[in-house]
Parts: sequence; C-alpha cells; structure tokens
Amino acid sequence: MNRLLTILRAVAALIVAAVVAVLVFTVLGSLLMAAGIFIAVMVVAGGLYILFFGRTTVRRQGGYEVIDITAVDITPPRKTRDQ
Repeated sequence: MNRLLTILRAVAALIVAAVVAVLVFTVLGSLLMAAGIFIAVMVVAGGLYILFFGRTTVRRQGGYEVIDITAVDITPPRKTRDQ
C-alpha cells in the first residue's frame, strides 16, 4: 500500500508539473505574441507618420557639418576649328 501511495504521489506531482508547464508556456507565448503585435503596430504607425508628415529635422549645435566635396571641372574649354 505504501508503494502504491508513493507511485500515486509521483504521478500527481508529474501531472501538476505538466499543468504548470502548460500554463507558463501559454502565458509566455501570449505575452510574446502581444509584444510582437505591439511592435508591428508601432512600426507600421511610425512608417505612416513619416509617410504623411515627413521626418522632422533637428538642428544640433556643435554637430558635424556636411561639406560638399564634389569634383569641380577645371579643364579649359577646347579650341574650336575656327580659332
């Protein structure tokens, strides 16, 4: 009888552990799904905001300035046949 109670106690512990594991994975899975949906909604909303209102330009003091370093054509013009 003692051995049967030990086996039943072990089976009950396994069942409780399985139920707890299912509940934990369900809760974590739903939280992960909610976080994924939230991130997707925020990305789409940000894209639509930029599409309709454009990006805001921020002027910072002491930042780097963009310097135009495009090549300047300094070759003299060709002489025509008349000259």
